[in-house]
Amino acid sequence: MDYKVIDVLRGPSIVLLDALVSRKLLFPPISNLYLRFLFRTFGSCVTLCLFACNQTWLVEFYRFIAGAFILGLSTALQTYFVASSYYMYNSHHTPLNESVIVSVLNSTIQAETIPISEIDLTIKSFFYLLVQLGLYSLFTSRYLYGSKLQRTTNSLGYFLTASSTFALLTNVHENLFTISTFITLLPQFIPLYSAAYAGFTVTFTQLPVVVQMAWQTLLVHGLPVFVQNMWINFRVPQVLRIFFIYRCLCVLFIIGFTAHTEPVVESSTKPMGIYYYFMNMPSQYALDENGVKNLTDSNFTNDTPNLLENSTVVLSFNLAELGAIMLTDSIISVFSIGSAVSVPLYYCGIKLHDFVGGADLEQAEFLGTIAAVLFCLLAVQTGLSGLPPVNRLLRLYRNACLLIAAVLHYMHDLVHPVLINLSAQVNISMKRHVRPLLVAFILLILPVCFSVWLVKTKPISTWLIAVTAFSIELIVKVLSTLLLYSLFAADARVNHRPWPHLDDWVFYVQATGHTVEFICGCVMFVNGAYVLIFESGSALRAFMMSMHAYVNIYKSAREGLKTLYNRKTVNARIAKLALPDEECLLNHVDDVCSICYQSFTDEFGEVRITNCDHLFHSTCLRKWLYIQDTCPMCHQNIFKEVKTE
Repeated sequence: MDYKVIDVLRGPSIVLLDALVSRKLLFPPISNLYLRFLFRTFGSCVTLCLFACNQTWLVEFYRFIAGAFILGLSTALQTYFVASSYYMYNSHHTPLNESVIVSVLNSTIQAETIPISEIDLTIKSFFYLLVQLGLYSLFTSRYLYGSKLQRTTNSLGYFLTASSTFALLTNVHENLFTISTFITLLPQFIPLYSAAYAGFTVTFTQLPVVVQMAWQTLLVHGLPVFVQNMWINFRVPQVLRIFFIYRCLCVLFIIGFTAHTEPVVESSTKPMGIYYYFMNMPSQYALDENGVKNLTDSNFTNDTPNLLENSTVVLSFNLAELGAIMLTDSIISVFSIGSAVSVPLYYCGIKLHDFVGGADLEQAEFLGTIAAVLFCLLAVQTGLSGLPPVNRLLRLYRNACLLIAAVLHYMHDLVHPVLINLSAQVNISMKRHVRPLLVAFILLILPVCFSVWLVKTKPISTWLIAVTAFSIELIVKVLSTLLLYSLFAADARVNHRPWPHLDDWVFYVQATGHTVEFICGCVMFVNGAYVLIFESGSALRAFMMSMHAYVNIYKSAREGLKTLYNRKTVNARIAKLALPDEECLLNHVDDVCSICYQSFTDEFGEVRITNCDHLFHSTCLRKWLYIQDTCPMCHQNIFKEVKTE
């Protein structure tokens, strides 16, 4: 079976899981909170098991559900229609009188008037017979249980299906009529019972084996690999996209049928129309004298809405805002949005790769995955699905801004190696440089304009500080890339001679860029700490801040200090090496530096002689010593005395 069909079959399990987890599925008979919790937990576990079923089990389950639904329709037909017709007819006639068929035939032969009750019962009986035979034909189709029944058994099933109608027309005793009703349902009940018994037997037999295999995989490969394998094998992103389409259709249906509702809600009355969807969440807010007309307005903050009693609320949402609010009301819906967002960004990464001519296609394809994971992390970290509708829309807008900034950062990571590789290749036409340079300039202009617009239109807040710092970091990274590209291009194309001080300039550019990035990282850490302590603290936010402090602050500072110390140490060691005299240079006038293959003349910088009597340019030897301390010629340790001390 096609994988897309399996994805569609797994879709209802996600819908049911979303209804259980997000508390939309209410059970009025269960009033106890603990019983409701246990029921939801058990239902969620069963739903996850159904989602994790393989292709064969999943098809058999839906086949059983369809067969049970047809059996239910047949039961309703026999209980509410056939039985009611039987008892209604006998309520006006003497029990155990002649059958309806014989009575109709006698009246026809004797040219007498046929009673209207017998005509009505005859017509209803044949209609019920056709409906029952149609349900049994659907039950025995090849998509359900027809392939498992032999032709003789199938023919016998059609005969038994007509037993209740025959009993109705012959007006048998009540007990015989009840037995005929059970006989009518028997051809559908037996295959369903057999399928259910076989399914439970296979489940309880193979479930321990499956659990043991999953546990062994978890122990051998670890939790990340196990989750990744399950995520890919069960095609979770594809199923979430199907769920996203389903949610979009539901939202459009709700908005389309409730768009006429006036969005004015009194605190003493329940929300109506579109706001009935939010009845389980606080939607009563006090408004200032100007009112909340646009939730994304720059003057709107989290502190604006306050819960007051006996206040009238006027919420003016447009259709896009309503759709965004309703699509983010549960954590599974948020994951489905992230999965849907990954699709256009996946193709965006591929198109960007084709446009700039990069070599790492896998990294470009990963853009969609990075965006989806970041969107879900931001939503979970900020508690997006648990916020009231007003705050949820504002938080979604802010998360979208952070996501855009992160996507621009990743696009720079795709363009940076392409520009650096092109800068050192002299034989490639300059037309190849135009496209990556154009993308780099766009990545430089967009965050500048975005930051200026935010600063001018939005009030100062922790979110604005984070987005601005993120944008400044991107601007500095793009400027560093352009400067490095210019330096390498100039070194490769000016007189075709190496630039002695190129390494120093590259170091200065990279050090400046990394310093600014480190400062921006510290600013975002302090900003996040303020949010964690004074605004919205959560365990996930604390964990993310710890990861940010370790990766972006501690490791960056350690690597930067290590590089600076190594550079300082190498310069000090080279300064201790002797300068060759004129006689030594004359003896090596025909020799070249074994690192850069250039002669020992003044235009290529000063020359140093090592303890093993080998000559090198100072700049070349410094680059070599950044990697190792051995001589490029004889592989002896150049600084034996220093290490001995």
